[in-house]
Amino acid sequence: MDVFGSLVGIELIVVSICTKGSVGLGDGIVLSVVGLFIGLWKSLMMLFIAGVMTAVVGCILLIAKKCNRKSELPFIPFLLVAYIFNLVIM
Repeated sequence: MDVFGSLVGIELIVVSICTKGSVGLGDGIVLSVVGLFIGLWKSLMMLFIAGVMTAVVGCILLIAKKCNRKSELPFIPFLLVAYIFNLVIM
């Protein structure tokens, strides 16, 4: 177990509290638990990959007019894809 890996998720939890829920608290909890097992660098990479994928999907949905700027996207499915990417590629 790598305690430093959970720091990324803990930071996301702090951001969730500071933004009054704009970022999901569950996303931070999931990322901190996964970070315990995969380590700091892989959890940072996982957060980065999930963030990029979310931005790309959000832009596609905006261009296709399937959502507006205030719409919310669930982040955990993107974390799952990023985790699988980490397992397979790295």
